[in-house]
Amino acid sequence: MAQTRDLGNGFRDHGVAAPVARSRGAAATVDGDGNNVILVYLSDHRACMSLLTIDARTGESRQVDVPPHNRDSPFAVILSSKNHFLTHFGTTFMDFDPASGTFAFHGKTKDRVAMSMTEDHRGIVWAATYPKSHVVSYDPVSGDLTDHGSLNQEKWPQYPRSMAVGRDGWVYIASVAPPGTKLSLDGAPPADAVISHEANASDAQAMRHLKQGEHTINIHGDGAIKSLTVRAIPEMIFDSIGYRPCPWLKCYGPYNWDLFEKCGIMDAVNVIAERAPLPENAERSAAWQADGKRILWASFVDWKKSQNVPQTVDGIHGFLADHTGLKKPHLDGTLMSEFDGFGYPRGLDEYPIIAKAIRRMGKDPKLASKVFYPYGKFMYLDDRSIEFMAAILDSGYKFAEEIYMQEKPTEQGARNYLDAMVRQRMLRYQAVLPDCQKGMIAVLAYFSIPRETVNVDPNANYMVFMDMQMNLLANDPVFSQLAGVMWYHCAYADEQSLAWSARLLRHYCIEGRRDMLSTDPYELTHIENADFRLGTKGWTITPAEPESTHAQSLRQFGGYQGRYPRADMGDQGMLTIRSAAKPNRFSQRVKHLKPGRLYSVKMFSADYNDMAKGIARKAPHAASITLEDVDILPQRSICELFSRGGGSYAKEGRKSNRWVTFREVFFRPRKTEAQLIISDWESDTKPGGPVGQSLIHNFIELEPYLDQ
Repeated sequence: MAQTRDLGNGFRDHGVAAPVARSRGAAATVDGDGNNVILVYLSDHRACMSLLTIDARTGESRQVDVPPHNRDSPFAVILSSKNHFLTHFGTTFMDFDPASGTFAFHGKTKDRVAMSMTEDHRGIVWAATYPKSHVVSYDPVSGDLTDHGSLNQEKWPQYPRSMAVGRDGWVYIASVAPPGTKLSLDGAPPADAVISHEANASDAQAMRHLKQGEHTINIHGDGAIKSLTVRAIPEMIFDSIGYRPCPWLKCYGPYNWDLFEKCGIMDAVNVIAERAPLPENAERSAAWQADGKRILWASFVDWKKSQNVPQTVDGIHGFLADHTGLKKPHLDGTLMSEFDGFGYPRGLDEYPIIAKAIRRMGKDPKLASKVFYPYGKFMYLDDRSIEFMAAILDSGYKFAEEIYMQEKPTEQGARNYLDAMVRQRMLRYQAVLPDCQKGMIAVLAYFSIPRETVNVDPNANYMVFMDMQMNLLANDPVFSQLAGVMWYHCAYADEQSLAWSARLLRHYCIEGRRDMLSTDPYELTHIENADFRLGTKGWTITPAEPESTHAQSLRQFGGYQGRYPRADMGDQGMLTIRSAAKPNRFSQRVKHLKPGRLYSVKMFSADYNDMAKGIARKAPHAASITLEDVDILPQRSICELFSRGGGSYAKEGRKSNRWVTFREVFFRPRKTEAQLIISDWESDTKPGGPVGQSLIHNFIELEPYLDQ
């Protein structure tokens, strides 16, 4: 044998019989260079002697010797919010730093091995140990390791396999059990069950807002429960019910409770914002709150302009205490917009007065069951708005931070933008209000239909962009223990965005996943130059007459479509001048399709002369979108005339309104490529509009569409 060594006196060492070790705890994370790595504690016949680091991309591995310890192996490990891999065994607490690839700390305790570990809201790591049931705490910032002694003295070994630490917040409970099984909390009878497994319903879920401390789950029924999941989850707010009109384009919707359930939203949120009490929602709203979820009144800060509210602590406290969300017994509080660090609504000098009123509200026993959430942005800019925010957080309330982001042309550009708009903003808040993310509701924008949309680039996949935003919140340590998430708001969102937001909330907030949910690339490559920023590049032009089809710019065209925030994006397009002889066409071979998958292609069209001359004329813009080698879904196709001033509901004759036609065609390709043809005739044989009309078209977005 190659490894045999002669030890003398007739003894030989033949080496390791089988070069095998088993895992005693693993985690997936990133190292100091941003590489995806897997960390594994290895145990063999000697017990645990090393930690294995594996580069997930290259497969390269390295073993790091663990610090000196009594012979033992891990039974519990934890990857902390600060990206440290921690364990405790052999009477030694160990802190491995993936960024440096070394053990940052190790220290001795008075008991053998941790059987369970957790991290509290301050970042302190706690362990409960075998066999004497000691509690150990470790502060990774100061390096303080404290053995707090035994929880319970017994003559036999103890295995503390669970721990409870935390703060007031939401808990998700899911179970798989036979019909008739019921689950209640804290000794409540079956009649007050949080989960009831009805006939033909083996799996069920619930969300409850619980006070800090220990709670018990009681199981009632004859059958054995098959699985039980309990997780701490953030606050997830849906905005909103009771909004009219909803949505802003008639071709979608109507948006009501039934549609929100169909999209999966009502199973993925625990708080609803209500704009107005509609009779059709009354019964379901009551059932929603009976299930332990909450409803907040969505209101505006303009009350200070419209009513004679004295600008004193007494005046503001009195008004707020009498406000709908805080006064009505069927509501759980108020989500009030908008506040900002620039001085809205009526100057920065008012914030200290409002702050005092807020602190009084927080101590008012009549309002103990209510919450007050201000909605705004950039409150870290001034000491007076910071004082207001401190009052909000000290009173146990949360604040909703408006973070509306538009697409960028490249994935790297989008990531840089997210860092500047989201991560850097959070760091600025934390510089003046430490740990304030624990009271922040991150309000992301999913408005994606005309009138107001952040889906501004037809060569970027908006579903992936939504995913990137949630992924950043789930993974970056600056957002550790973020209080909640909200998508704003449903009247501006298409059905796909509604359904996708529900899936993202479930993926990241309920299931606790950190990987991207989407598998598609950010950059859409099906169509080249989809917004005509490069003129006619990539397009085949077939004019009906000389110069009747060409690239053209039009100031404010993107703005009248509702691209937000306003820039010059969308001000280029393809101009067609309708001929009586035959249609103008521009076409392109679209690529990288998956046969059978559902796709949609969109387009904006408008009368060029009306737009250029400021004429507010509501008239159709005849055009057509044709695809070859695909199966069109005509029942889902959309063609709607709208104005930025009110969507489909805009008033004709208002001078500020400019009318645009939005089209969306749904299809399934038969092959990996298809021919896309756009024409300024209604069909091959019918113009559909006046001869000589000049139309401008852009935003030819072709992207995958959710198949439900």
